[in-house]
Amino acid sequence: MDDARLQAYEPAPGAHAYTAFMAWLALYGSEAEVAAGFLVNFAAWGANCGRMGRALRDRYGLTEKATAFFDLFAAPPAEFEGQAMAVVAGGLARGVDPRLIKRAARLLQGYEKLYWDTLHALSGA
Repeated sequence: MDDARLQAYEPAPGAHAYTAFMAWLALYGSEAEVAAGFLVNFAAWGANCGRMGRALRDRYGLTEKATAFFDLFAAPPAEFEGQAMAVVAGGLARGVDPRLIKRAARLLQGYEKLYWDTLHALSGA
């Protein structure tokens, strides 16, 4: 962006809702809520990153080096699921309300969808 466009830019709320909720959750939620949210959300995020990387290479001829970010996040580390499940189990054992854990995962997933829907709407497609 040139300086004039950068100064005129206004953020789209839907593109920032995910990060705003994640910051809220980090401050006010339990570790079990954060872990459950990421456990559910990383699958969707990874699938979207994988599709984006492939599309950028196939449709626009970008190199693997140029799409490395998307490829990196296309799948979580192999040990992530087990570690996240252990954090959730530990939270439940300490009395974290299961309803809050489920809510955190549902909201994070919803904000992920809102992010992608916002980008699509702003693209004019």
